[in-house]
Amino acid sequence: WNSYKWDGAVFLGCKFPEGITPKSLREINCQVWENPTNVPFIAFRSQMYNQQDMEAYDETICAFYRKSRDFSVRIAEAMHDFLMRDALFDYLEGKTPVGLM
Repeated sequence: WNSYKWDGAVFLGCKFPEGITPKSLREINCQVWENPTNVPFIAFRSQMYNQQDMEAYDETICAFYRKSRDFSVRIAEAMHDFLMRDALFDYLEGKTPVGLM
């Protein structure tokens, strides 16, 4: 960890080694976004969901979205969707996907 230059880095929902805090990172011009606690999902998720995750969270998250009109929830939703798209692209790298209708 100490061998890298982190100045100006962006951290989304990260866990840090002992002794490294969001405050210490912000002091070297890093952006640290912690996972919001007002949503029933991990907004800054780095991997796609597996089937068990989808079955466990799908109804809960859909119901939450139908009820919520809060701006911070919409930002968390947009970040989550962006990161899921990125995870999908990582998964598909080097593969040839086929779609059937």
